[in-house]
Amino acid sequence: MKNKIPLQMIEFLIMLLVFAILSALCLGIFSHANDISRETEMRDLAIVEAQNAAELISYHKGEIDSAGLENLTKLSDTNWQINHAGFTLTVTLCESDSLLGEGIITAVAENGDILAEVPVSWQKEGAR
Repeated sequence: MKNKIPLQMIEFLIMLLVFAILSALCLGIFSHANDISRETEMRDLAIVEAQNAAELISYHKGEIDSAGLENLTKLSDTNWQINHAGFTLTVTLCESDSLLGEGIITAVAENGDILAEVPVSWQKEGAR
């Protein structure tokens, strides 16, 4: 009877070791999945905010000042920036001789990755 106890202890320690290794692997996988989920959530929010900004700019016919965009920082005559948590929207308006005004809204993450680019266009005043 005494000979079986050490064998049972070794089996128990091996099972404990296997479960510990598997749980460590699962924690790493869950952590990676959580990071991917956060990145996807930020990308989705950036796309929605860029689309909202494009709709406002299009509705106000390229007049950024009257578009009511919050946290707007004017960088130059054609570039503006909107800062959000985790990303920055940059609005760039392009000069054109056509009857349509054009621009592009770029969402850039804090690490420099481009999350989204949304083109925007509107009919200029006097173009009928």
